[in-house]
Amino acid sequence: MLECSILRRRSKAKRAEKGETCSKYFFATLKAKQLRERMEILRDEEDREIRIKEIILDYVYNYYAELYTQPAVSAEHQQEQEETLNLIDR
Repeated sequence: MLECSILRRRSKAKRAEKGETCSKYFFATLKAKQLRERMEILRDEEDREIRIKEIILDYVYNYYAELYTQPAVSAEHQQEQEETLNLIDR
């Protein structure tokens, strides 16, 4: 019953009769929604089209991995930071 409720929300079905069980209707609605919302083409930063699913997934993964990775700090910059922090009274 809980699974039916989740499927109804995911399919965004407008009509859901009380006590109605999951049916082909809900599964078809959910499948249609998934097809509408899937990403089929991605353009990279050089405006090239990417159409192969695995390459799109790799590109998106690498984009966000790079976006949320801390930038490397040079030894010189790290030393400057430490010197600045040492100037602060504790």
